[in-house]
Amino acid sequence: MEDTHIASTSLPNDISIFGVFDGHGGSEMALFVQKHFIPTLLQNQAFLAQDFEPALYQTFLAMDELVQTKEGQQEIMKLMGEEESESMAGCTANVCIVTKEKIVCANSGDSRAVLKRKEVIGKYLKGKSAAQSGS
Repeated sequence: MEDTHIASTSLPNDISIFGVFDGHGGSEMALFVQKHFIPTLLQNQAFLAQDFEPALYQTFLAMDELVQTKEGQQEIMKLMGEEESESMAGCTANVCIVTKEKIVCANSGDSRAVLKRKEVIGKYLKGKSAAQSGS
């Protein structure tokens, strides 16, 4: 299985977060993002200011930067169970922050969110992907 997820309903200020990471070419990147996404988000200045769209965008970018560090690469290799090879894995992501007032979703890759209330599926959430956003 190459998919992972995050779910926390106990972030500060009654904020919840839910995310799905769909691993491609291996599970190591999805596992890496699962481990690092929430701690990185919680340190983000935009998140602390409750400006969630740029916070998600910046956290997506931070995952790319973190995995490229020497420590990040070592962690990826450990997740693979190999010391000398190179990972070609990646992952798509769909993450939603939920507050009492709003839901903010961000995606990277081909993942999308659909809002469902009662028995009616709401409009397709067509926001910009993290790659398209200029936040």
